[in-house]
Amino acid sequence: MLGAIKDRNAVILEVLAAGHVSHLWALDGPTPEAIRIRESAGEGVEPSVHTWVLLAFELFNGTGSLTVARMFDTLTPHQLAIALSLLIRVAMGTPGLESILESGGEDPESGSTLN
Repeated sequence: MLGAIKDRNAVILEVLAAGHVSHLWALDGPTPEAIRIRESAGEGVEPSVHTWVLLAFELFNGTGSLTVARMFDTLTPHQLAIALSLLIRVAMGTPGLESILESGGEDPESGSTLN
């Protein structure tokens, strides 16, 4: 899956940009704050921020322990649609993760609005 993508951290940054939390990741991996959020079970942050961090760790090294139920419970419908669309693109090895973020919530492949 992610092994075929050359720069895993760049992909994670694109995914986290959808949740407006890309500041929690660096080109060389998780920031100390991202590690703290994961290890503290999200203490002190919004549940959606914790979910985005768990998603990042799932993509990074499989240690996020993120469930689909948690995604449904903590992300808005718009955020969920973007996250799932990005995950599909990662799984397919499809380039252009950033295109969905730049399109203002429109899926560039189908033209349908994601909200």
